[in-house]
Amino acid sequence: MSGQKVEFPDPQAKRRGCILNLMKIWLGLGAVVIIIIVVVRNSAVTDPVKIRQALAEWVQFDPPEGFYPYRKNHFWGVTAISFWDQNHANEEGRTTAIVAFIHDTHWEADSAQAWLESRMQTVEAQFGEIEFKVRAKKQEKIGATNWDIIFIYSGLQKMDAEMEPAIACYRFFKTKHGIVQAHTLGLESSFPLEKQIEVLRAIRGT
Repeated sequence: MSGQKVEFPDPQAKRRGCILNLMKIWLGLGAVVIIIIVVVRNSAVTDPVKIRQALAEWVQFDPPEGFYPYRKNHFWGVTAISFWDQNHANEEGRTTAIVAFIHDTHWEADSAQAWLESRMQTVEAQFGEIEFKVRAKKQEKIGATNWDIIFIYSGLQKMDAEMEPAIACYRFFKTKHGIVQAHTLGLESSFPLEKQIEVLRAIRGT
């Protein structure tokens, strides 16, 4: 024992190793995020004809006056198509009235009621991301099946530094291509509730 050298673990070295491992993880996550952003941007379609053709595979939709095909994005089985109202654009070019559609190949529904309840819980949890503060919500039945429901949310939407009265509505279609979500969102002053419901009522699934 007297001639044997005893080495103790260096806590600083262990800590440095942990930090290096964390840095590798964060750098890896950062690279993934950058790749996702690049892929999504590169997949964006802005040609109005191509956007209309893609949407026609899911639903029949005649845009209200002033609305034009804005963008189509596709990533990991999720395709999103949006129409913007050019008559209600702010100084930065952003619109205050939107009609959007989402098709997710992962969506499956054995029970319409259970699926819709689950989906709307997800939607409500995402309102914070678009800075929409819900004040009230209700449903409007427009047909005989569980799919024939318009989900209506009224609240406040952040526009620049202000919070302005806004409406968001959702309707879902079970088509031969799967479930499609139709979504309207706008300030009450530019896209009132009556107009949003009128738009959603007129959509037909394929």
